[in-house]
Amino acid sequence: STVADCWAAFLADVTANARWTERNRETHVARVAKHFAPWPLWNRPARELTADDIATQLGPITRATPAQGRKLSGLLRLTLTYAKVKKVIEAVPMGDALEQIAITGGKRAPARHHHALLDVDELRKLFRAIDHLAGSPSVRGALKLQAWTAQRTGEVIGAKWVEIVDLDT
Repeated sequence: STVADCWAAFLADVTANARWTERNRETHVARVAKHFAPWPLWNRPARELTADDIATQLGPITRATPAQGRKLSGLLRLTLTYAKVKKVIEAVPMGDALEQIAITGGKRAPARHHHALLDVDELRKLFRAIDHLAGSPSVRGALKLQAWTAQRTGEVIGAKWVEIVDLDT
């Protein structure tokens, strides 16, 4: 299997299991078509892909636009990890490739500042606004739980009742 075959299989599995929204899928497919498909190594057997190959291709992109380099390396890592799980390749050479890119001058994009906390008055206003939202009580409760605990949406949606602390004590 070529690297392109591994991507196609990974994409089919992700699509079949609805792991990405349609918009995310389209963005990832376009990104791969623009940046990976032109690579000569894209049509080579995945078993032959080395960290040097990846660093040679991703390095210039990462140095020019670190955020784009991170997104591309993430897609390639997902693809190669999928290939490893399916026993197409024995190891994922991404770690060594990313280390080479870092050593040769690839830089991370500057971190963005995110406000992590609301003061008490802002939290009260938020809870009042949630109380007045149209929607089911479970949705309003989930929004409050998310605001109160600073958990990501997926964590709140996937939470099990046994994980919730008894708030009466």
